[in-house]
Amino acid sequence: EQLEHLLHPHQFFRANRKFLISINSIAEVQPYFKGRLHVYLQPATAEQLIISNERAGHFKQWMGG
Repeated sequence: EQLEHLLHPHQFFRANRKFLISINSIAEVQPYFKGRLHVYLQPATAEQLIISNERAGHFKQWMGG
């Protein structure tokens, strides 16, 4: 949480409790079940990155649409 406040909000997004992601690391975004989003990162992670339907709108705005 402290790190999140030090980073530029246009470059980094709190996807969930486990992931704080850089816009430059996003390889692909696909719709997932029940309004959620599946985000693929580069380099790839061992865990799936799923953005909740509650955060999906904020994520889309952050991505620019």
